[in-house]
Amino acid sequence: MAAVIFDLSLGEKTIHREWSFKDLKTSDFSTDTKNRNIKVALDVEAVQNSINNMFLFTKGERIIQPNYGNSLYEYLYEPVNELTAKKLGQAILSMFELWEPRVTIDNILIDPQPDDNTFYVEVSYTIPSLGNETLKFDTALNQRR
Repeated sequence: MAAVIFDLSLGEKTIHREWSFKDLKTSDFSTDTKNRNIKVALDVEAVQNSINNMFLFTKGERIIQPNYGNSLYEYLYEPVNELTAKKLGQAILSMFELWEPRVTIDNILIDPQPDDNTFYVEVSYTIPSLGNETLKFDTALNQRR
């Protein structure tokens, strides 16, 4: 009687990762000449891509994840003042807590400019798993988007 042995170990390869987070490089969709794959963003750049996407996508734009994104546009048709800026800051904080648990928010600064009908937003954050370096995300929110 013959015995059939299946070796499921797939060899003795050990994978050593040199990164914690990986995402598509959205700023450059060209291919890597070495392995012909789409270029990827690693660690800090991957998290920054995610944060940028949170501000770019509004709720309902992603078919598979219809709740992903923001509803910040709701505040852009309200008066550009300190009260609306405070509401906007709370919405941004909630958005980060829900969609980007990898970061810790240090500060959210919102500068309402009624003459420009614009809210200037600066979010200071750290990525605890990658170190204590403070990073910033800046954007301007207005009706023109």
